Amino acid sequence: MAFTFTEGIPYYYQVREHLRERILKGEFEIGERLPGEHELAQAYGVSRPTIRQAIQGLVETGHVTKVKGKGTFVHGPLVVDDAQVFTVFSDMTIEGLGRSRLLSWGGSRASAEVAEALGLRTGTELFEVRVRYVSRGEPIALRTFALPLPGLPGIAEPGRDMTPAQLMAELGLHDVQAIQTFQAKGCPAADAKLLRLPVGAPVIVWQGVLYQAGRRAAHVRTVFRGDRVSFLIRQGRDFPL
Repeated sequence: MAFTFTEGIPYYYQVREHLRERILKGEFEIGERLPGEHELAQAYGVSRPTIRQAIQGLVETGHVTKVKGKGTFVHGPLVVDDAQVFTVFSDMTIEGLGRSRLLSWGGSRASAEVAEALGLRTGTELFEVRVRYVSRGEPIALRTFALPLPGLPGIAEPGRDMTPAQLMAELGLHDVQAIQTFQAKGCPAADAKLLRLPVGAPVIVWQGVLYQAGRRAAHVRTVFRGDRVSFLIRQGRDFPL
C-alpha cells in the first residue's frame, strides 16, 4: 500500500484518518481484526509508536477496540445524534457547577486536532486557559480554552476563583454559539489527579468550537466527572418546562 504524507501534519493523525476512512468504506468489517502494529508500520513507512498513537485515536472515537493478547478489532463508528440545545454557551451545563478556579494560562501550539477545528495550521500559536469547576469542595469538571490569539492582556493570575460568566467576560467571549460533541470516555492520566479520580474512571468529554460574530473564536474541551454530573437536554424551541 502506497501512502503519501502531507507535510506539516503529524504522521499519526494522517494514519489515523486514513484507517478511519478505510473502516467507513467497509475495507475492514465490524469484528474484523486489524493488521498488527509491525505490519501497519511497514505498510505506512512509519514507526510503531506512530501506529500505536493512531490506533489509540481510533479507540477513543469508538472505531476500534483493543483486546488484550488478541489484537485490535473494528468496533464500528460512534453514532452521532444531532441534539439541538437552544441556549447560550455560558449558561449551558456549567452554571450549576459552582465556581471556577483558574489553573493556568499562557501560550501553546495548536495540535493537529485543534488546528483543524479552528481552521489554522498545526503549530500555530494559541492562548490557552485551563480552569477547574468545584461544587461543595469537590472537583466536578476541567475546561480548557484555546484561543487563536498571541495573548490576552489583563487576565487574572492563576489561583483566582470566579464565576463562569466572569471567566467568559475576561476571555472576551460574549454572545457566543457552540458546536460540540459529547462522549463517554475513561479519564486520561493528565486529568485524573485534578479531578481526584483514578485513571480510567468514567468521564464525559465535551469538545468543539465557540463562534463569535460568525468567526471561530475558541476551541473548548471540558471533562466532566461521570459520577457527579448528568445532563438534561431539551430538543425543540417550544419544549414545555
